[in-house]
Amino acid sequence: MIWLLLVWLQATGDVTGTVRTGGPIRQDAIIELVALEAGGTSEPVVDTLTIDQRDLSFLPRTITATVGTTILFRNSDPILHNVFSPAGPDGGFDLGTYPRPAARAHRFLEPGQWVVLCHVHPEMVAYIAIVASRWHTTADRDGRFALTGVPPGRYRLKAWFPRATPVVRDIEVASGRTTETHLELPTDRRRGT
Repeated sequence: MIWLLLVWLQATGDVTGTVRTGGPIRQDAIIELVALEAGGTSEPVVDTLTIDQRDLSFLPRTITATVGTTILFRNSDPILHNVFSPAGPDGGFDLGTYPRPAARAHRFLEPGQWVVLCHVHPEMVAYIAIVASRWHTTADRDGRFALTGVPPGRYRLKAWFPRATPVVRDIEVASGRTTETHLELPTDRRRGT
């Protein structure tokens, strides 16, 4: 059994790097790796994830998941909150207004990006990216990201953040190696950083 695990680990590679936006570190940038050839494909992992409403904020503020994932929106504040998205690939959604400790869920069936808001508190905003690829992540507070256990092959690396122009880069993942890449997302001057 250990031998099989070692063979599997040696048969994959890792992709790591950083994301910046016009110089500053870009926390919460969304990273997706899409296979350009059949050998790098794998089934997406469908899960249930949670976004909490706490201290008049959505936490986490940015989340990425695969098509078919359900996101549970929990209210942990002692006041009413509403969760809605005015538009998205599936036409948007509205989960209504509800108190603590209630939670409501939405299943995302199409790839794309959603802006999530609260009708009661317009300052609250979250961003959701639903992707078709199993290989995705969100950059940490230092702008770093890591995708591990990626099968060798050619991939298209996509980085996205709501107020920046997306960046796409083709990369090669080699067995037993780490591919390091640093991405600069140009800011969209019309919308700010």
